[in-house]
Amino acid sequence: MHEACTGILDSAKGLYVSLTGKTIINGEHVLRITCQGHIRDFGGIFNPQWATFVRVLVLGQQDARTLHDDVRRYSQQMSGAIKFMQRGGNHIHLIDGDGLWNLRQHRGAKCLTAQFLS
Repeated sequence: MHEACTGILDSAKGLYVSLTGKTIINGEHVLRITCQGHIRDFGGIFNPQWATFVRVLVLGQQDARTLHDDVRRYSQQMSGAIKFMQRGGNHIHLIDGDGLWNLRQHRGAKCLTAQFLS
């Protein structure tokens, strides 16, 4: 059964968070190590790759070498997360880099999951 999601992730404190691709915040590429610091700043737990216990996946830009699904331009991590949810797994909040920044600033992050599952 999927957990209810209002479309806004108010906090990711205590949640496992993974990154996929190059994270873009306010139009600029942010290094992975910096993103890990942002995750720690809001109380999240960084996990280097997606796994079924991860509850937040930060979507980044993908280059052609890392694409798992060329048609939809999904990374392997994102494809895995979507398949997991489609098979009845727990809800995973898919957010972008600006959402990561908003969480760091203690503002809500828009959950993009619904647009990928429809």
